[in-house]
Amino acid sequence: MAAIIDYIPRVTLSNFKELIKQQFETKETLFIRFTLKDIQYTVVMPVEKQELIFFWEYQGKRNKKEIKLQTEPSNLGNGTVWYFLCPYTGHKCRKLFLDGKTIASRYAFSHIYSIQKESKSGRFFYGFGRLEYPARKYGKQFYRGKTTPYGHKVWMYHKKLGKYNRQLDEYILPRSRGRKPLVSNDEI
Repeated sequence: MAAIIDYIPRVTLSNFKELIKQQFETKETLFIRFTLKDIQYTVVMPVEKQELIFFWEYQGKRNKKEIKLQTEPSNLGNGTVWYFLCPYTGHKCRKLFLDGKTIASRYAFSHIYSIQKESKSGRFFYGFGRLEYPARKYGKQFYRGKTTPYGHKVWMYHKKLGKYNRQLDEYILPRSRGRKPLVSNDEI
């Protein structure tokens, strides 16, 4: 059975950015602790290796997983970019999913996203809940005749709202496809 990956806790490489930076400045082994879904994880970064070692306890069993790190030069030409290497698939990734039993990239799970289980009409209505009006009390939409970033956000909101209204009209009231109605509006 496929796991819905939206609800599995995850950590990103940016969560460990400070740990990695501090590790290269000192000769001591550093660690960090965090808790996800009532499971406490301890992450240790040894001095001599480019890897993170995860320790945690799940259902009375102590677990340990070594996650290797890889660096590549930035495509912008300044600095390096860090990646996790998935222990199961070997994929480079920036997120690791932790379900208590394993720590792996999304490719190691038989995964789907929640939107993939939605019907066509469910996917259609999915965007309505996320559409929030970006109104602010003191926001300016224009400054010296030019649109501000806030004004662009408001414009995009109205554009999406218009798109959803058009789609809603088509979805609820489908256009006639050549058939004549049995009773016309004039006769009622």
